[in-house]
Formats: sequence, structure tokens, C-alpha cells
Amino acid sequence: TNVGTGYYSTTLGTYRVPVTGYYNIFANFEKLDVGFSCEKNGTQIFTNADTFFTITNWSIRTPNHNINNNFDTNTGIFTVPCDGYYQANANIRLDGLGSGYGRLIFSVDNDDNYESGSGHSVAHSNELANYHTMNLSQVIKLNKNQTLRVKAYSVNDNSFTAQNESTWSCHLIEQKSEFVLHKSTNSGLSYTDIKKAKNNLS
Repeated sequence: TNVGTGYYSTTLGTYRVPVTGYYNIFANFEKLDVGFSCEKNGTQIFTNADTFFTITNWSIRTPNHNINNNFDTNTGIFTVPCDGYYQANANIRLDGLGSGYGRLIFSVDNDDNYESGSGHSVAHSNELANYHTMNLSQVIKLNKNQTLRVKAYSVNDNSFTAQNESTWSCHLIEQKSEFVLHKSTNSGLSYTDIKKAKNNLS
């Protein structure tokens, strides 16, 4: 709402002050609600050793959720809607790790480097049971339009499976934001900074 002789342009986001003076400026920013929680839909068979496989086909059933549909349940890929720090968790049951060891990773942008720091779990196959529950929990800094997925690996087994007793989730815990207030004395030809605020506007 424009009051008095000052003018605010909703298209340019600029306000022309009517007189010289001191002004109180208020801005409210709402943190985005971003995240999902899902469970595995059926069994997925992997048929090559020494290969990382994306775990696909997930279900969103109560109390699970997929806020703003940033997570693709078919491909198992989460596309990041905004810069920030994300908490990711996964509990994956892998069957058929018969020799050697298996790995589970959070893969950023389809990267298979398990030493990248985005989250890594390893299990040895020398156990009496033919199944393993592998867990991941990691805070990851992600930028807008990056992708995140869960990948499974076996060093020696040409056939192993991800079972439906598996879940994973990812939620935004801190949004990276920047607010900059400018002023201009030449009708917008150039600006100087008045105030900057970063890191959740704190």
C-alpha cells in the first residue's frame, strides 16, 4: 500500500521516498518448508558387482510426506528447491551380501565418490544372517537444483536386493538467505549498500 507521496513499484521492488528523513524499514521473511519422508515400494534387485545403484520406487504413505513434491518417488531423486543445510537419514535393508562388503551412500548430483563427505555406511558380509540394515545420517550443504539420492553397492555380489523394509528422508534445517538494502540518489542508475543480512537473516 502506498501512503502519502512516496511510491513503491511492485515490479521493480523499489520505493521512491518523498522527502529527506529517517525511515523505519521492516521486512518479514518466511523460511521455506522443505522435505520428504518415504518407504521402499517393493523389492529392487541389483545385478552387477562393484557398481553403485540408485534405490528407486518409493511410497509416500501416512505418516510420510512429500512437501511441494520435490522428491520423485519413481526415480528416488530429491531435487533441491533452495540453498541450505539439509538433514538426510536412511535405513536400508540389503539382502544377499554374500561376500566382501557393501556400501550405502548419499549421492549428490549422481556422484559415486563415497569419500565426498555426503554420507557413507559400510557393512561386511561375514554374518550369519543374509540381510543387513544399513544406516545413514548426515547434514549436507546443498544448493538449489542439486540432486540427492541413496545408492547401494556390493563389491563382489552380482545379485543383491534392497527390500521394502527401508526408509529415507531429507528436510531443510537452515535456509541460506541474504537480504540487501540499497539506496540510490540518481533515480536508480547506481546503488550503495545500507544493510546486509545473511545466514537465515540473523
